[in-house]
Amino acid sequence: SKLTASEEDMLPILNDLHGRGLMLLDARSTRFSVDDKVARRISMPRALNNLYIDNTVNAASIIENLTTLENTARSYGAAVGVANALPLTIHEIEIWARGLEDRGFQLVPVTAIANRQPVR
Repeated sequence: SKLTASEEDMLPILNDLHGRGLMLLDARSTRFSVDDKVARRISMPRALNNLYIDNTVNAASIIENLTTLENTARSYGAAVGVANALPLTIHEIEIWARGLEDRGFQLVPVTAIANRQPVR
């Protein structure tokens, strides 16, 4: 998190990754992250975490956060959630994902979200 707050430190890293054809997924682990700003400046494709899905590891919290993520996607046209690979999280996401199409959503790879989120 400390590293992502430094433009001076992040610029050479993001330049190298961009040169390899990669995109940035900024997990936004700190509100001081400059990754999005630097990526925009070097025209690097990017996506931003809108919500940590399982900061609190219980089914009710995960379900609530997935609903919040849907609301964000409905408002802005796209949303990205970051989660841990925990059995409960995977289970709840699996159940949630089954009904996405019926609710008018599509689960896509993060590359489909690149540069589609509003600048914050």
